[in-house]
Amino acid sequence: MSGIQVTKTESGWSITKDGNTFSVTDKNKNGRWDSDELIKSLSGSGYLSADETYEAQYQIAQLGDGVTPEQMAQYQKYQQQKEAKEQYIQQQSTASTGKQKGKFWRNLSLGLTALTPLFGGLTGMFAGMGLGSWNYNYGNVNDTLLRISGAVTGGLFGMSATLPLVAGAFAQQQIPQQTGIYGGFNNNFTSFNANAMSLTDAMNAQNAFFEKIREQQEAAIAENKKKAEAQQKEQQEQKDKEYVESVIKETLSKDAIINADNKEYIKSLRDLDGERVYTKEEIANIKKIDIAELIPYRHVGNDASDKTKLSPTFAESLNNLILEYEKATGDNKYDIMPKEAYTEVTTIISKEKLTEEDVKRLQAIYVEYEANIPTDEE
Repeated sequence: MSGIQVTKTESGWSITKDGNTFSVTDKNKNGRWDSDELIKSLSGSGYLSADETYEAQYQIAQLGDGVTPEQMAQYQKYQQQKEAKEQYIQQQSTASTGKQKGKFWRNLSLGLTALTPLFGGLTGMFAGMGLGSWNYNYGNVNDTLLRISGAVTGGLFGMSATLPLVAGAFAQQQIPQQTGIYGGFNNNFTSFNANAMSLTDAMNAQNAFFEKIREQQEAAIAENKKKAEAQQKEQQEQKDKEYVESVIKETLSKDAIINADNKEYIKSLRDLDGERVYTKEEIANIKKIDIAELIPYRHVGNDASDKTKLSPTFAESLNNLILEYEKATGDNKYDIMPKEAYTEVTTIISKEKLTEEDVKRLQAIYVEYEANIPTDEE
């Protein structure tokens, strides 16, 4: 019976283990616990082991779209390996309570028996990698990661747990001198050096296997990130295209009031073939025109650091003053500002480049007449 319980929440899942509660947020809303999604302990203590994490991932998959027959088979194999591990530990614990004399051959047999599933697991898993059985499932990287996670967990129970127990079977024999399995036994047991070296080879094979799995995981994560970035770039380009087209449509309408230079620039951005990708500079210029259509975009800076350009905030404010003057009719124009002031403003902004004094003069004119700009309530 699993000690892990998973429940669905609005943001992801809640995992309960031995009275401790953990929270996982499904950032990309795909119904899976991906490798880049963090787990947080709400109770301030406790942790999930590798097999508990796998158990939680499996339950989460069941709460979502469900699991494939292959994933279910992997999970059943994982449960069988887990039970076999527990039985073996119990067997070793029972054997260690009796006398150890004369039990070398029995322990050696247990050790060699334990090695059988180890090498079987290695052969199957390496073959799986070589034959591409962990390739992308319809391009879904998350499927690949879940399969890799299942294989790692199976490896943990089929190899990590087995090898130390086998080492114990060798090390706990009646050996009077202090020896180690890598250095060989005493003179009475030199014939078993080959067995010790076989165990070393098995451990080396295990390390190589897990290194391969780590590389597979990193490659899958990198590929997933690459695909996500490409998708995000494509979505941003489409969003930029729609924004530019909306500004073009608005500023080139018959009733639009727009600076002549801005209008010409807008026309140059039209995408009649529907294949244009706008640059960052073009997007930035469009935004400047969008907030201050009566002020040439070349005079609007990205911020207030350039004293020879208008900051975006001031450009928008000055644009409103000019716009209200041009919208007014007859003597109502004088309610906004005198014609002389309007002429001075338009003369300055018609320059190819502004000076710091030009910017200061525009600011002074705006401050003098900003109170005349109608509000929404008027």
